[in-house]
Amino acid sequence: MGAFNDDHHIGIEVARLLAKHGSQTIVETGALRGETTRALAGFGLPVYTIDIELGHWQGPIPDNVKRICADSGTYLPGLIPHLWPPVFYYLDAHPLVTPARSGHSPLLDELAAIGRHTSRLPVIVIHDFFNPLHPDWGFDTHDIGPYTFELIRQPLERIYGRGNFEWHYNQLMAGVACGVIFIEPLL
Repeated sequence: MGAFNDDHHIGIEVARLLAKHGSQTIVETGALRGETTRALAGFGLPVYTIDIELGHWQGPIPDNVKRICADSGTYLPGLIPHLWPPVFYYLDAHPLVTPARSGHSPLLDELAAIGRHTSRLPVIVIHDFFNPLHPDWGFDTHDIGPYTFELIRQPLERIYGRGNFEWHYNQLMAGVACGVIFIEPLL
């Protein structure tokens, strides 16, 4: 599978948002094999990719990528203060479910960490998100419930303030049918 789950429409929207908001750093959670990481590295910015298990990575590591093996929900609070803002977050981490781990989704922990450290308002993209325009497209549901807007409304209001952000969902799809939400500060 390629970058953004083989969906070039996501890549086009990521490029637009990076340029519009003048992002200086990219943080990706959930690298898996590194295809999306390499696509994000192609924008020429520093990329920090966090995955709880790096054993699936395939291919070379671009020079502007720092790979971090950690739980993104617990690692982000220490990383964020050292990033050059504005930061672009591509959240695609999934719980690691093993006999020793319960499979806790890091999404709300990631958003809480972002909310504690916002010197300049970030852009946030969440992959595998419920898209009400296309409810048949895939989305995550873990111990925190389905990835819906209602689940993240309060964390987003802590990050941006009430009414200071906008969001939209992917409307076109190629490759694997997954919902995506794009969140950005109002300019």
